[in-house]
Amino acid sequence: MLSSSSFTPARACVSSRGTSTMRTTTTHSRGGPSSCPARSRSALPATWMDEAIAKANASVNLKKGKDAKKMSGFRYDGSMMRWIKDDRIQWDRDQAMATMARPKTGEAYTVWPVVWQTLTDEGVKMVTCEEASNMTSKGWTIVDVRLSGDYEKQHAAGAINLPLFRYVQGTEMWDQIKKFVMMTALAMMATERDPDYLEMIKSELKPNSKVILMCAIGGTLRVGTNLRPDKYPNGNADPDRNFGRESRALKAAYEFYRAGWSAKNIVFVEGGLQQWRYQGFEMEGEDFE
Repeated sequence: MLSSSSFTPARACVSSRGTSTMRTTTTHSRGGPSSCPARSRSALPATWMDEAIAKANASVNLKKGKDAKKMSGFRYDGSMMRWIKDDRIQWDRDQAMATMARPKTGEAYTVWPVVWQTLTDEGVKMVTCEEASNMTSKGWTIVDVRLSGDYEKQHAAGAINLPLFRYVQGTEMWDQIKKFVMMTALAMMATERDPDYLEMIKSELKPNSKVILMCAIGGTLRVGTNLRPDKYPNGNADPDRNFGRESRALKAAYEFYRAGWSAKNIVFVEGGLQQWRYQGFEMEGEDFE
């Protein structure tokens, strides 16, 4: 268990889910932590909650100057295990991008609402499988960001593999716990973010080259759902889609953006490999040999 003295939060938050405990902090310090668990509607004080409190809510209120670019406010709802919007909160974008989730194992990473907002603001596009297939003949490269083992079994024809995650490498207590829980509960090998992903991108691809990112599900930046477009042309509000649907392809898109890629040279495939395979586009890998 960590103590509040182990870091210096600025409007920081803590959230916990079982053994996959995450601490969300920012690198911008604006005073010491508070131990008060309550939060007033009229005031949003800096909050520190011990990691042992599993249903801790996250709140952030970062402001910097009148002309600073703002981001939508959000916080983590531990009881529903999802990020929700909170219009009482205003973020300065540069500071928000420094807000990291720090899991018990592996490297820290930018929280999903910031990823969603950044990709949305920059205009990263989603393309259909057919569009992606046509784009490969125009200088675009399909980048499969799934685990290397999954890629070797099957992948879109011509795709290269730059996996965003890797199997857990560490041998510390929490690494071992994560491996044990994943294997015994889900019969899966535990994974973690690859800390060298930016270097991998830069070494394997030409700077700012045109990339089509593909994972298993694709994800979406669209807010809400669109189950009945004939009746609800503007879609339906869905609290689980306040920030689209996160995916490894979209998280990888954010890493490409951090590595210097222009948003116009980054697209992601609607429905991911599942749709690519379902629609009958060419596949490669061990399963097709």
